Amino acid sequence: MDYMTGLPECNGHDAILVFVDMKSKDYIAIPCSKTLDSEGQARLFIKHVVVPHSLPKRIWSDRGPTLVSSFTKEVYRQMGIEGNPSTAYHPQTDGQTERMNQEIQTYLRIFINHKQDDWVEWLPLAEFAYRCRVHASTGMSPFFMTHGHEPNTGVETLKDGINESAKQFAERMQRIGKQAAQALEIAREAMKRHYDKHRRPAREYKTGDYVYIDAQNFPTDRPNKKLEDKRYGPFRVEEKIGASAYRLKLPPKWKLRYPVFNEVLLTPAHDPEFPNQGKTSREVPTLLEPEREVEAILDSKIVEGSGRSRKVHYLVQWCGLTRADRKWVPSDTDELRMDDAKKLIVAFYAANKFAPRIHTRFLLSATNKHGQIITYDTDCYDFWTRRYKELEKMKSEQ
Repeated sequence: MDYMTGLPECNGHDAILVFVDMKSKDYIAIPCSKTLDSEGQARLFIKHVVVPHSLPKRIWSDRGPTLVSSFTKEVYRQMGIEGNPSTAYHPQTDGQTERMNQEIQTYLRIFINHKQDDWVEWLPLAEFAYRCRVHASTGMSPFFMTHGHEPNTGVETLKDGINESAKQFAERMQRIGKQAAQALEIAREAMKRHYDKHRRPAREYKTGDYVYIDAQNFPTDRPNKKLEDKRYGPFRVEEKIGASAYRLKLPPKWKLRYPVFNEVLLTPAHDPEFPNQGKTSREVPTLLEPEREVEAILDSKIVEGSGRSRKVHYLVQWCGLTRADRKWVPSDTDELRMDDAKKLIVAFYAANKFAPRIHTRFLLSATNKHGQIITYDTDCYDFWTRRYKELEKMKSEQ
């Protein structure tokens, strides 16, 4: 499963959600919007995949926000589907759908009009044309794989029909499935041989080993990429995930980075060969994470910490993200310390006077009309409430 985005708007759609069957090589292309959230994605999945074709056993995808959200994971869990998102920076995991996206783009590029605003109308015809074509991996057309006979395209020579029994039909469909499985295995082996020509043998790492990570996919705060380190680390291997991926213990400053990497991105860290070499330790750079802006504060709750400490957590809606990405965030995070976020917190409490909060007091210094500095303590919530009302009053007077 994958998204094809960056398309011109057509009938309210500017993206395509693509599903590909790994055995028959058939696909489903659903026009949608790039702002589609996880809930809308689940509805399209049930309508276009589950209802006509039944539940799949597992789904491969990349790590798009809606594809790995907590909502999507819960839908998979409830339906008994095994979700297999790709590891970081390893698009080969979802390569079949990426290849299908290229097929769809090629077809649409040929037939759409000059303004490129009718591609939605050509999607069903693109699916039918693809299903009628013999696939190189299976040796059969996707239509034949799923229906047991070739489609009627209107250009075939008429033949005498054969009325076969139900048993003969079942045996023929079973034979088709076996032939397709054999053809897929041959194609898989051929692709593996081609890929292995340019690939080193896979390395096995154990828990406790230290490795370096390839630096090409990590934007940092250093000024020049040409003089940047080729690898970062070393980092400790926590555990092995799947056949060739590993979970690493990343530094706290990389906490937003997904910690699972395919072994092709890892290089083993070796101890010094000579006693006088010494271990070279270099601080990892700060990664440039995308800035998140708070759009709205939706709820609050008190979370008990260690000892007698208590902290307010807010349910945050982020700008540009869907409601499936809403998250409970502690009040002392950097995003909630911004002035705009503080105004949103005050506005939330103004509309929800009985929402959970912790009253904190602090010293506030001010200069009176005589030039004297006066220090007094005030309630944090009361102060920001008054400040918010003052700003609103100034806006209304302008």
